[in-house]
Amino acid sequence: MASTVREIALDASVYQQRSVTIVEIMGRHAGWLTAASVMARKHVGDNPLLIYLPESPFEFERFSADLDKAFETSSNVVVCVSEASPTPAAPSSASTPTRPSLTPSATRC
Repeated sequence: MASTVREIALDASVYQQRSVTIVEIMGRHAGWLTAASVMARKHVGDNPLLIYLPESPFEFERFSADLDKAFETSSNVVVCVSEASPTPAAPSSASTPTRPSLTPSATRC
C-alpha cells in the first residue's frame, strides 16, 4: 500500500498548480489498510497529508477545512480515504453496519 501511495504522491508533485489527488483504498471495515498509507511519507509534512478512516464518519465541512489547511504547506495534496467511509447523513443498510465512531469527526493523521 505505502509504495503505491508513494508513487502517486511523486506523480502529483510534478505539477506547479494546486492539485488534490484522492486515493480510495479498499477495506471499508479495516481502517488499518488506509492507515498504512502513512508509511509513504519520507519526512514530516510529506504526502499523503490527509488520511480518513472508516471508523470515523466523513464530514465534508471538516474535509474542506483540512484541505485548506493542507494547502498552507503544500500545493499538491494527496488524500487517502477508505472505501465506503461512512458519512453522518448516510443511511444504514445491511451492507453497511453501524458502529460508534471513535471520534466525532474524520480522523486526520
